[in-house]
Amino acid sequence: MAARSAASPAADSSAAAFVLASLERDKALQLLQSRLEGRSVALERPVRARRIAKKPRAALPRRPPKAELAAVSVAQMERQHALWAEYAEAAVPARAGAERLARALAALDWHGAWVRVARSPCPSHVAASGYVLSETRRTLVLLSAAGKRARIPKAGAVFELTLRGAPLEVTRECG
Repeated sequence: MAARSAASPAADSSAAAFVLASLERDKALQLLQSRLEGRSVALERPVRARRIAKKPRAALPRRPPKAELAAVSVAQMERQHALWAEYAEAAVPARAGAERLARALAALDWHGAWVRVARSPCPSHVAASGYVLSETRRTLVLLSAAGKRARIPKAGAVFELTLRGAPLEVTRECG
């Protein structure tokens, strides 16, 4: 007790305030714990959902500018077709049935291939033929032997390609 009497009154009041504050804090924590038991509480402001960047489409590019398409001649496409024929011969299995051959052709790049429209929802496109000059997600641009260009929608169309002397009907998926 002698030590206590030696302490200043200010120290006594601050020690009493500390003890009182810690007791009040304990009571407050017990009260919160009893009321929040079994409940979830958000302690921070919710974070806004970040926009996920769209993955770039690895499929087909958008339509090339008309100036690029206009500059291509039939002679250039004939050379391109010869290269495409070599590419297709190497990429497609030699001993494959017609259905497997058609699937393999559908998976190839068609730039430079000679294509004929066998069936189409638009009757004016049926029997159109030419070299594949450009391909977008939804269309093929054909360059005919006469040098005319035709944009053919792929949706619902069946195309005929000739490989190893055999004509095959192939569909080209949109997108």
